[in-house]
Amino acid sequence: MKGCAILVTDIWHNTSFAFLILLGALQMLPREPFEAAVVDGATFWQRFRYVTLPLMKPAILVVLLFRTVFAIRLFDEVWVLTRGGPNGSTETISLLLFRSAFEFFEVGEAGALSIIPAKTHRRRHDRRGREGLKNSLETDMTKHHTDTVALQREARMMNLEALIHDRETVEIIDLPIATPDLLARYERLYTGAISDVLREHCLLDQALPPDLVPLRPERTVAGIAFTVKSAPNTKITGELTFRTQMLIDMPADSFVVWDTSGDMDSTAWGGVMTATAIGKGIRAAVIDGGIRDTNQILEKDFPVFYKYRSPNGSLGRCLISHYQQPIKMGNTLVRPGDIVVGDIDGVIVVPRGIAVAVLERSEEILRNEAEIFKWVASGDTLEEITGRGGYF
Repeated sequence: MKGCAILVTDIWHNTSFAFLILLGALQMLPREPFEAAVVDGATFWQRFRYVTLPLMKPAILVVLLFRTVFAIRLFDEVWVLTRGGPNGSTETISLLLFRSAFEFFEVGEAGALSIIPAKTHRRRHDRRGREGLKNSLETDMTKHHTDTVALQREARMMNLEALIHDRETVEIIDLPIATPDLLARYERLYTGAISDVLREHCLLDQALPPDLVPLRPERTVAGIAFTVKSAPNTKITGELTFRTQMLIDMPADSFVVWDTSGDMDSTAWGGVMTATAIGKGIRAAVIDGGIRDTNQILEKDFPVFYKYRSPNGSLGRCLISHYQQPIKMGNTLVRPGDIVVGDIDGVIVVPRGIAVAVLERSEEILRNEAEIFKWVASGDTLEEITGRGGYF
């Protein structure tokens, strides 16, 4: 939708200029060729194709030239409407040049962008690569002068297209149940029942690592997965700007799933992040790493699952590499848009494509277990309970 807003604004802004040039050219066309075409019996479309278009070609080329220049320098509309978000999907060369030069002080990169933008503009989904982080595949290939054509040929020989699509494509499908209703129903379940249903779907690795503990064990919380990936790193420049954009792009009802790449030194979540998340309607966070400002988080009654606590902050110790891309936490592949549920037993991830089926089957299991508890309370024997289909 944000891309459409930019498109509409740009059309509204520049169409009148193109219209004036083309209208002026039309009014300057000589009448004799058209009169001759009519005498020769040419139809309207024949006159348009063989007379009007050839005579208008210089004006059309001028308009295309100007529109190309305007498209390359597009900045104001993007900056005002989206600032390049969400997740860099509307970032333009001009905006990238501005950020490289004046936010991240990568003057050399900005200079290269201003001269050969088509060569130096990096892939849009690799935001950190565009912002100076030198650990992306594309940057590594530049550094080591890798033959990209040979690499693409090798990838085709290895048939990696399906794996790339599985691991890197984000497709958030619409669900037949409204998100608030869906999450409210999930919060009436418990993770054990959901795990049993996922086992019926042959999904045995949907629980996040067991060393993730709840700060609020009495809470059951469900949300939509918003994935974040960070790693230990000493780089500082650009981190706060990137983190700010990530928070801007984070929608309500999100359950933040943050993979820290095994970081055991810094913390990814604290009091300010909690206050910001609550203000945006974020439901919970699971951090495969550390948290701090624990009292502030407790005061806000915000559900967090974490590995350890430490006073160390993140700046200068770790760096966010990307977000809203599939990540792997433990043995679980988490995609943006998946349903995440956490309670005192841990955190479990339900693939979005089967979210409704898992929900309905889990609710059925709860009803069945209510019957089993009644049978146990009434003193029925184990044989009687199992004979009715009960289990233990």
